[in-house]
Amino acid sequence: MIDADTYKATMRQLAAGVIVITTELEGRPHAMTATAFTPLSLDPPMVLVCIHRSNDTHRALSAAHSFGINILSESQAALATRFAGKSVARYNFDDVARFRGPRGTTLLSDCAAVLEAQRAEPVDAGDHTIFLAHVTWAQVNSGVAPLVYHKGAYQVLQPLPPLAISATGT
Repeated sequence: MIDADTYKATMRQLAAGVIVITTELEGRPHAMTATAFTPLSLDPPMVLVCIHRSNDTHRALSAAHSFGINILSESQAALATRFAGKSVARYNFDDVARFRGPRGTTLLSDCAAVLEAQRAEPVDAGDHTIFLAHVTWAQVNSGVAPLVYHKGAYQVLQPLPPLAISATGT
């Protein structure tokens, strides 16, 4: 088995979209930045997020019936950093532009996309829990690019020039 440092270095080679999970815990808003998010199924529409069991978001998602998934735009790196930290700032939404989804979930404004999801049965996986969820509502802001995490830093996407492909494939 490989050591934790090698595993982390290997996984940093995989670029991932940056999301903020939003929910409520004991009557107050709660948010957490994550990259362990995956679309799962088209029929029915489902996603999954993976949360370390020691994280307080784990407790919030375990208690929640629904939660928000905010796919951050390239202009939201400061929010990603804020909600990735362990400070009390991640519970303060006073200065954060937000709105309520149809099910009442707190969602962040100006994201590349937002989803409301209804939690299904969680699945234990190593030191994490996989939270499966049915997507009940989504909104896309196609005018902005998503924020990406790669090699331990936030990145933005840059399109490649068109590739010329020959008829022979070379």
